[in-house]
Amino acid sequence: MIIDIAIAFFVFLFGSSIGSFLHATSERVFNKEEFIKSRSHCLACNKTLSALDLVPFFSYIFLNGKCRYCKAKIPFDVFLAETILGILYVCSYFVAKPLLDMSETMFILYWGYIALSISFFFFVALYDYRYYIIPDVAVYLATLFTALLLIVIYILHLAGFSFFAYADYNTFLFQHFITAIVLFLFFLSIYIFTKARGIGGGDVKLSFLIGLLLGARPTIIFLYVAFFSGALVSVVLLLGGSRKIKDSIPFGPFLAFGVIIAILYSGAILNTPIFSFVNYLTSLF
Repeated sequence: MIIDIAIAFFVFLFGSSIGSFLHATSERVFNKEEFIKSRSHCLACNKTLSALDLVPFFSYIFLNGKCRYCKAKIPFDVFLAETILGILYVCSYFVAKPLLDMSETMFILYWGYIALSISFFFFVALYDYRYYIIPDVAVYLATLFTALLLIVIYILHLAGFSFFAYADYNTFLFQHFITAIVLFLFFLSIYIFTKARGIGGGDVKLSFLIGLLLGARPTIIFLYVAFFSGALVSVVLLLGGSRKIKDSIPFGPFLAFGVIIAILYSGAILNTPIFSFVNYLTSLF
């Protein structure tokens, strides 16, 4: 128990560090700045920040949300990004942890896959939330990487190395690519019929990657979570008066939320009675 808590703490710090980096990266990419070599600095006084100013999660608390040099307020979304991704990394660790009893290699590969996927979609959500656009280059590169990864996994299986024992390798590639195409056409139809008022072009491009990554059954959970959460938040914002019916609300964060929930918990959710129909339908094919 104590060991799990200690590991969770360090995993949280690691996730928070990634969250801080992705927040800074989203800003630098949008402003066309160098996002790897550039030093972090205060946006108000332009002072280069020291290591003590950049301790994820804790620096914001100890500095009371203000710059140590000019006392300007640090944007709260920086702290929020660090906290959310830190929590998501802890969740991903405990989801992958049971694989430690089978193989450390399998645990590392699976946790790496989960953490990398969560980080990418967190970046997409953050970027779309802040700038109302999803960067095409990031989506194209992630789609290419995912397609190559699926092909490599399948080739390794044919060679006798099966990293994911639960996967149906007979329909593995077919299922993922068909899911990607169907999901893309579904989102494209919404885009066309609503004349880009329902979803944006970036959401359509992202849908192909989502279907490719998740495959058929987790995509059901993704669609349910993404559209339900998007509708719920939209209604709350409209009723609260902070948004009007004609105002646009970025859908990327809800897509990312749906993907992350599907990656982490689709297996558990699909085993609940409410989603038993999904298991029945997939058994027919």
